[in-house]
Amino acid sequence: MGIMKLVTALYDGKLSPARVERALARSIHRDFRAPQRKERPGCVRVACVQRRIKPAGSVNLWVADMERFVRQAAESGAALVVFPEYNFFDMLGFVPGFAAANALLRRKAMKRMGKPAQEKGVRPRPRVPERPAGFGAFFMAVAEPVERAVCQAMAALARSYGITVYTGSYVMAGEGRLYNAGSVFSPEGKRALTQKKLHLTDDEQAMGMARGDCLCVADLGFARAAFPVCMDATYFETFRIAREQGADIVAVPISNSEEYSLAASLRGIWGRVQESYVYGLKASQNGWVAGMHFTGIAGVFAPLELTAKGDGLLAGSPAPEGDSLAVAELDIGALRRAREEAEYWGDVNPKFEADYGKRAYARVKGGVR
Repeated sequence: MGIMKLVTALYDGKLSPARVERALARSIHRDFRAPQRKERPGCVRVACVQRRIKPAGSVNLWVADMERFVRQAAESGAALVVFPEYNFFDMLGFVPGFAAANALLRRKAMKRMGKPAQEKGVRPRPRVPERPAGFGAFFMAVAEPVERAVCQAMAALARSYGITVYTGSYVMAGEGRLYNAGSVFSPEGKRALTQKKLHLTDDEQAMGMARGDCLCVADLGFARAAFPVCMDATYFETFRIAREQGADIVAVPISNSEEYSLAASLRGIWGRVQESYVYGLKASQNGWVAGMHFTGIAGVFAPLELTAKGDGLLAGSPAPEGDSLAVAELDIGALRRAREEAEYWGDVNPKFEADYGKRAYARVKGGVR
């Protein structure tokens, strides 16, 4: 039996439906009663998760962590909770020896980042660590059991706590291809949407991942929402397409393998929200995996005029690392009024845009990919 078949067998066992069900039975508070939601008419509360990666040897700890965040979101009165990109990284701990190897690679990465410079009070420019080979093959080997377990657990948590849950992203295999994708589950535990990542990072391309080919928008009852993944928020077209499909909320899970920088973070969801006049929800993952340092702040964003300080931020995590939950109330009616009254929103340049898509995307070597 090849090593990847052994990996698949390991994850099939660790993430069997029976084990996931037992973990859920231990974690879910059966006597939970959701508080009565007291939003103003046309308003809804939402929650964005910021969580630290916690490699574990069994599915029990991962399920317990997911349950804790979902329950806290439900207790806050939120109708929707959003988890971050690659929300299954804790499961890397299933691999024998991972904890020791992860600690070693972390020490090496920190040394490359320049500890002497840190001691002198100079912030070093971090070097991107070399990515371990074989991630693509490994992710393909574990994709089926990971997706099955993530969706089983999140559907049960959504149903148990009466809240819409976005799973965060996970690896997904289909027709021999590997995707970075996430799903939305209704309070009844039914899957409402699955979105594949549209714009890949260099690392994802190197792993042989494939791109999604459409942006989906789902009616969540309280609003229409889209769920593009991380890098997708770098491009204005993503949010424009979501808005043209009637989305008032765009939720983006992230897992950035870089040191946190406010300037760098502004290349994403904050600017897209100001351009598109939607509410933006960002969930973030942080911690160390295989010498890569993940950081980022979870937050809820709005057009400037809809925020008390005029900064576009309704709620945000206090720091780019650690566990927290950003909760805010969204006024859908106020958003639509602000959009209608915005002086420049919706402006178009027909001449420039006539063949924009062709010029922007069709010149990739070998055609559109």
